[in-house]
Amino acid sequence: MRDGAATTTSGFSGHGVVLDGANDYVSSTDSFSNVQEFTLSARFKTATSSGKKILGFEDLKTGSSSSYDKHLWVGTDGKLHCGWYDATDKIISSVSSVADNAWHQATCTHTSTGGGSGTLYIDGVAEATGTSTAWTGTGYYRVGGYKLDTWNTIQRPEDFIRTMF
Repeated sequence: MRDGAATTTSGFSGHGVVLDGANDYVSSTDSFSNVQEFTLSARFKTATSSGKKILGFEDLKTGSSSSYDKHLWVGTDGKLHCGWYDATDKIISSVSSVADNAWHQATCTHTSTGGGSGTLYIDGVAEATGTSTAWTGTGYYRVGGYKLDTWNTIQRPEDFIRTMF
């Protein structure tokens, strides 16, 4: 846990984390390199179209990263987005809003097969697909993350404010 005093909350099975939206995030202990095959998945609820990251991949474990991709976020449009970097930002987006204060299971998968492709799922239903490879750098996964400030509907690098399991 970084920076804030995030709390835990009882949930569907076990406990989740509540982030304050100001400076809370959790990062992986180990770094990962050349990640082309990945699945980002989180169960969350929010009523806010905040444009904030749920989880993603950054070159630094803490602080302000200079490279970041493999993101899952709720945009300022209330839709769920998944993005990865392949010389340009590749973004796939849900059809409908998830900022409805209901629980959602969000999953984005990416495979390197056939030049790379990704699929975004909401509550088990495929909502969007896209093709291209992903960034091959070394980094850490962050929940409630930090950087998104140059991606799609995101204009500020802030934490996701809501409950996740």
